[in-house]
Amino acid sequence: MKVSDIMTTNVFTLTSDRHADLAEDVMNWQRIRHIPIVNASDILVGLVTHRDLLNTAIKAIQQYDETSRESLRHVAIDSMMKTNVVTVSPDTDVREAASIMINKKIGCLPVVQSNKLLGIVTEADFLKLAWEVLE
Repeated sequence: MKVSDIMTTNVFTLTSDRHADLAEDVMNWQRIRHIPIVNASDILVGLVTHRDLLNTAIKAIQQYDETSRESLRHVAIDSMMKTNVVTVSPDTDVREAASIMINKKIGCLPVVQSNKLLGIVTEADFLKLAWEVLE
């Protein structure tokens, strides 16, 4: 089985010129914890996770002495995103992808081909797979 068999392809993305409050809105609205950051050509340039957002909110509150929501309006996504993102191709074996996530202690792997974002595989995708196998 390949990553392409379990990955999510309808991925919510943002560009690096947006602000953290929008990332928070998207995460809450879609109930997701990972947002790939892409450029105008859908090339993956970074990743923002829920944990990044929480850490940024704490720092912003300390810096601006405001509520977390108001503080996030001042923080650009490019200042908080990870740029050294571990990725896989759609042809990666799911066992290899799971091994990468376990060993690197990460919750998602953007799926790219020629650096272009095609989808994302997350812990939730692996839970769905386990559920289907157990049924």
